Amino acid sequence: MTEATTAVVADIHIVIWYVLNPAKLSTKATEALEGCVAAGEPIRVSAHSLVELVYAVERPTNPFSEDDRQAVLEVFEAEDSPFEIVPVTAEIANRVASVPRTANADPGDRIIVATAEVLGLSIVSADSKFPSMTSLTVIA
Repeated sequence: MTEATTAVVADIHIVIWYVLNPAKLSTKATEALEGCVAAGEPIRVSAHSLVELVYAVERPTNPFSEDDRQAVLEVFEAEDSPFEIVPVTAEIANRVASVPRTANADPGDRIIVATAEVLGLSIVSADSKFPSMTSLTVIA
């Protein structure tokens, strides 16, 4: 595995699947996440994704429950967690302006891309819009 794929930023759907239902992950996504862990690199997650977890519980058509959210949060907080929460810094917030809104107007997705760009990391996401939002590697 190359250096570019031993450190990644994962979107919240990937995180949820990794924690609650790993069978939903693609082989490439699983390899990227396991590669991080094997290399001693945390899987980076934008702090904005914590907000998305709340929204997922509140959405009536979403099967994601408060118990599911708590399970993900427990993994985030565990001493041996494979995840690192990355704050939305001023640099990341300002970088959002360079992420093309025409490709995807979702602010959360643009924050994830901006986070990865500021950190210089690949992105793990099953969202088909991500590759058109950045020149970084997107692992689906």
